[in-house]
Amino acid sequence: MAWLLALFVLVSFSGFFLLPSSKANSFPVYVVAILMILQIGKGLLVSYKSLVFCLFSVLLAYTSLSVFWSSGLDPSDIFSYFGEVLLVYLMLMAIDKCSRRYDSFISLLFKSIVALATTSVFVIEAQQGGRETVSSLIGGRLSTDTVAAIAYGFAMISACHLASNMSQSFERFVWSTCFLTLLYACYSLDTNYVWLAVVGSIVVVSVSKVWENRSSHFVFGWIASTICLMIAFLYLFDLVLVSERQLIWQSVVDVSYEGTPFFGSGALTEIVPVLDCPITSNLLNDFTNCSFHHAHNMYVSTMFHTGIVGLGLFLALLIVSFGASIESSRRERWLVLSLLGYGATVFLFDGSQYISKLDFVWMVFWLPVGLAYSMEMREAEETYRMTE
Repeated sequence: MAWLLALFVLVSFSGFFLLPSSKANSFPVYVVAILMILQIGKGLLVSYKSLVFCLFSVLLAYTSLSVFWSSGLDPSDIFSYFGEVLLVYLMLMAIDKCSRRYDSFISLLFKSIVALATTSVFVIEAQQGGRETVSSLIGGRLSTDTVAAIAYGFAMISACHLASNMSQSFERFVWSTCFLTLLYACYSLDTNYVWLAVVGSIVVVSVSKVWENRSSHFVFGWIASTICLMIAFLYLFDLVLVSERQLIWQSVVDVSYEGTPFFGSGALTEIVPVLDCPITSNLLNDFTNCSFHHAHNMYVSTMFHTGIVGLGLFLALLIVSFGASIESSRRERWLVLSLLGYGATVFLFDGSQYISKLDFVWMVFWLPVGLAYSMEMREAEETYRMTE
């Protein structure tokens, strides 16, 4: 059953890029959930040794609880939301289980993601026919150009990691080709904050290198590189802010403080940014009208829905996942760190809810968190063996 679980985890994430519909992409996720429910008790107690596990469990529990003080509650929405929370939890557990059961699982996971992401680029190019948007070309989770750009940026970072860690020239050529193809896709989609997120991922790796080499004379070189990268990041950040999305953020923050800022308005409460459209419509040049369905910032949205408590838990999970990755001795830690940095930066400009069916949030947040959890568990196991 373990190999079947690993297979459906692979299909869940790699299928994001190529499966023809959202329902088709959800099917392997449901299979993963069923397989995990059949063996949920195994290894659960030992998971409490992981701080990442404890934090994401508390975050998911608190978010579920916040449903009950949401406005406009519908019983069907409540059960659907609880189902989505359970899917996230079981997928995180499945990622850990597969990673520890099969040493090659993480490598196969990212190879399949990069391969299908690259294939989807060629599919889109073949279907172009004068159409300009990805959403008009392919179904599934690539629902908009911005979602596609975020997903391809994620796959591009993964391809870079694969190319730099291959020992054979042919393998390096294959994954380098995939990297260039995905680079082209991101360039064509022209979503500026994706490039900012890529730089953010490099900054995170550079800061981690500073920490790793803190007792070495190489630390000064990494400090200099980090400073340069941070300057580039701030420069790009200023360019992205030309879109004036901070006007939307401010509106949602104002609504949050007028309500219940400590616990939030509830996970199922709809965000309705209050903007002065005649004034802001000319400033918000990335939007064609004054209709905003979410905050365009995961952190602001999290504070609106779950308050300061929920935002604190969310940030704590992100920070602890960074820490678990830095402290790990496994080779994939650099990939996990870069993806966490990428996701954390993307969330500054996009994202509404961290609980949903499989979407780009699963790719840039829950998958790296699941891998950080797995690495932390592996380190705990190795420490336990050494002390026996």
